[in-house]
Amino acid sequence: MKSKPNFNGATEKFSRCIYDSAKGKVRLAVLKRDLAELHGGRPLRILDVGAGMGQMALWFAQAGHHISLCDVSEEMLTQAENTAKEQGLAQQMVFCHSSLADLPAELGTFDLVICHAVLEWIEPQAQFIELLSQRLNSQGHLSLMAFNRKALLFNHLVAGNFEYVQGGMQRRSRQRLTPNWPVDPDLLQGWLQQQGLEIERLSGVRIFSDYVRDKELLQLDEKRVLELELEQSSDLDWLPVARYLHYLVRHSDLP
Repeated sequence: MKSKPNFNGATEKFSRCIYDSAKGKVRLAVLKRDLAELHGGRPLRILDVGAGMGQMALWFAQAGHHISLCDVSEEMLTQAENTAKEQGLAQQMVFCHSSLADLPAELGTFDLVICHAVLEWIEPQAQFIELLSQRLNSQGHLSLMAFNRKALLFNHLVAGNFEYVQGGMQRRSRQRLTPNWPVDPDLLQGWLQQQGLEIERLSGVRIFSDYVRDKELLQLDEKRVLELELEQSSDLDWLPVARYLHYLVRHSDLP
């Protein structure tokens, strides 16, 4: 399965540019809001695919859930494990230096599979969705967040990058944190349906903040930006311009 090489050596850059930034805080806030009911419910067996430094996994572990983390980046996985040990949570977690395709079969299926900001680094995306669905138990949920190709297109259009758009928006090699294969929402929904999965909740992540011209304003009024992003994230009319889309799905034959 062709995919983006792992991010060994980029852990610090990820932390600074994504997880610790205003955009990262918006992302986590929307995800935690959408997953709050599962987070606060009965103890679950959870698989976090492309777990990175373990932000979501640690959040669930703090609530008493049991999580298996897998990532192709040994560096990020090690940091997640070290943080788990520091917080006294390592006994609830299994750390697998592995891709989803190579994950040991004996891990079985899960009540919740988390896959956030991974699909856009995978070229055979329909096949990857199938692998995710195979890890769900009969009652399980999939929490899938994907980089929205339509929003990327809109961003380049309003920036005046017309030649780049007409050239097919081929990724520039120097932009290491820009995904190789932004996800077409219509295709993604079709792939989910093919696996017998239906959407329970759909939210936009970063509806407007990426388009604010005055970036200093985002930092100065971070609290208000976060409140407004959360407020607008459930409005389906904004989904085409949301930088990421978060899907909470489960088997369509469930009552």
